[in-house]
Amino acid sequence: MIRKLFNASSSLSQPTQWLVDWIRGTESDSGVDVTIENALGYAPVWYAVSKIAGHVGQLSLNLHRKLDRGSEHADTHPAYRLMKARPNEFQTAISFKEQLMMHALLTGNGRAAIVRKGGVPVELIPLVPNCTHTCLVEGKKWHIVTCSDDDRCAWVEGGPTKFRDGKVYKIPDEDVLHIPGLSYDGYAGKSLLTIARNSFGLGIAARKASSRSFKNGSRPGVIIESPKGMFRDDEDAKQFITQFNDFHSGLDNAGRAALMREGMSVTTLQMSAADAQWIEQRRFERQEAALFFLLESILGDDSSVSYNSLEQKNLAYLSNCLNKWLVKWEQECDQKLISDRNQRSHFFKFDVDELLRSDARTKMETLSAGIAARIYSPNEARLKLSMNPYEGGDEYANPAITPGNALTTEDVPDESDDIAEVQDSNRLAIVARMKHLIGVESKRASDSAKRHPDFNNWVNAWYPKWQKTLAKAVAEFGGDQQVASEYCAKNKSQLLDVAGTVTKEGLPDAVEEVVNNWTNKAEWLADSILNEGN
Repeated sequence: MIRKLFNASSSLSQPTQWLVDWIRGTESDSGVDVTIENALGYAPVWYAVSKIAGHVGQLSLNLHRKLDRGSEHADTHPAYRLMKARPNEFQTAISFKEQLMMHALLTGNGRAAIVRKGGVPVELIPLVPNCTHTCLVEGKKWHIVTCSDDDRCAWVEGGPTKFRDGKVYKIPDEDVLHIPGLSYDGYAGKSLLTIARNSFGLGIAARKASSRSFKNGSRPGVIIESPKGMFRDDEDAKQFITQFNDFHSGLDNAGRAALMREGMSVTTLQMSAADAQWIEQRRFERQEAALFFLLESILGDDSSVSYNSLEQKNLAYLSNCLNKWLVKWEQECDQKLISDRNQRSHFFKFDVDELLRSDARTKMETLSAGIAARIYSPNEARLKLSMNPYEGGDEYANPAITPGNALTTEDVPDESDDIAEVQDSNRLAIVARMKHLIGVESKRASDSAKRHPDFNNWVNAWYPKWQKTLAKAVAEFGGDQQVASEYCAKNKSQLLDVAGTVTKEGLPDAVEEVVNNWTNKAEWLADSILNEGN
């Protein structure tokens, strides 16, 4: 019976995806099989899946109970524990959500069977995509699970035998937590591995071709020309090349001088236009992979969108990519894990505050403004800073205008440790931001030393722009923009001095040696900013 229903959903005009993959295979136009393992081995796909699935996993999905005004965590409800702590006996909440999100991102459908006892959800069992098919039978949505040896599937609502036929389980949709991707038919998501097969296959093929090129050593770094008749036979020539390579190859021999005798000459092979185009093509493939996941930026892409702060960058990521997945999780959990009688009084909600965490200075200013506007009480603000409450801190009062009830010295708790902790956190935030900016500056200087035909002109043209960027970051922490001017002047002068003392060939190594010490300047920048702020 179950097998007939399973096969009934596939026809010549509308074949199911498992049947299409079985007939056509997973080979792309580039000749590369695009499987889950191959796709995850492609760095842009691994980055995108890990980022999105990881964030869905780490963000808390809490069950709330509505109050007359506001809401509170419904921590006594069984569904609260499933999404907060332990969905099943072998997974934590983060690993469970991460697994279902990876299934949804790559195959279009993340599914988990809901085990109930007396109508109460007690366990969520992940269903592997290649063993599960979603279909409509007589207008009702079902999930057909095959090849699964997990006996717990038999304990889905309805008893151990009601929906079982050998090793095939027919589970009604109300007993499956289903997170679909973009859908054409409305009941099952489209597999991204199928839709993006040719794009991912091209990127994987390019990586393989590059690896084979390095393995085979098909392109030498130098060409040595010798006068006619210098080597009498092949053995003499092979012996010379072997000795030359032994003397110059390897990291320990980098930079050793070469002596060419009796009219021999050496020609160094530079990067060709074809090589540059190859690199550009690899960069485009990374960008294209990011587009399939709706990511505005991907690591290693210098042309991606830039933002004034990490908070703004995460907000754009949340709005354009992550939020649609969060809403799907919330609505699916509302429908499947909350009983009908509790639908109006309970709801699931992700806590995105961790993702939108701002720097220490901005957070302090925001909380202070919230207290002044009577949105937060002092103790609520202290809780957001992971600090203990104090007596009398639960009142909603503007400390700047509320008269009377002034605390005496004896009433005010000793908060010197808390103040020092906040100051240390602020300094750590400044150092981290400055180290990131210095890292960007160092990379740009190193890359330009290798590629730019006139390094001095690049330094003179680039540093005025970079000074504005650094000055803006300094101002965000309350520092004087003159700090950025002084810092940039020193680094600019240092690069120009180095460029004037080495040859063009030795410039990249010399610049690399200089910029390697720049990260230590983050501490100086932090001290300068805090001193200016005080």
